[in-house]
Amino acid sequence: MLKKTLFTSAFILTTLSRAGQLSIKDSSIFSPKELGIVSLTRDSEGFHVIQNGVKRSVKNHWVDKTLRSIPSDKMEKFLQHGYISVNKMSDGDFTLNAKVRGNGGAYFGAVVGCYMGKFVVHFVGHGAILVASAATGPAAPATAMALEAVFLPWIEATSNVAAVGAGIAFGVAIGLI
Repeated sequence: MLKKTLFTSAFILTTLSRAGQLSIKDSSIFSPKELGIVSLTRDSEGFHVIQNGVKRSVKNHWVDKTLRSIPSDKMEKFLQHGYISVNKMSDGDFTLNAKVRGNGGAYFGAVVGCYMGKFVVHFVGHGAILVASAATGPAAPATAMALEAVFLPWIEATSNVAAVGAGIAFGVAIGLI
């Protein structure tokens, strides 16, 4: 009778301890080959790495802020669009980093948008100066130089703002930044 009671108690405790545990699928974990077989779980105490059958807790300060802030019930949603990178430091501690899978090309889209935004503002600003100075007839060269001297800082500042805005817009349009 005592054995049966002990067995039942152990079974209930094991079941309760695993109730709040989240096992993360292997397809959502990236680790270097040198680490061997790596699994990852999360419970009320935090993340645990199981490396070659040995379970080790991951210190909270080595867990990416994004992973720390995601509640366990939302972790599955995150893992549909991202993965967790597991690394081992020289002292044996593990680090966990959240990574988001995204479309490629965001960097190049940002660069193209940046140059396009800057070019358009310069083209319009200096074009307007040329048109205005051409209207002055023989005084056009002097008018163009005077207008350039006055408006060049404003054109340059505006082109920088347009470059940043267009860079962000094109980067987001092409892929995740």
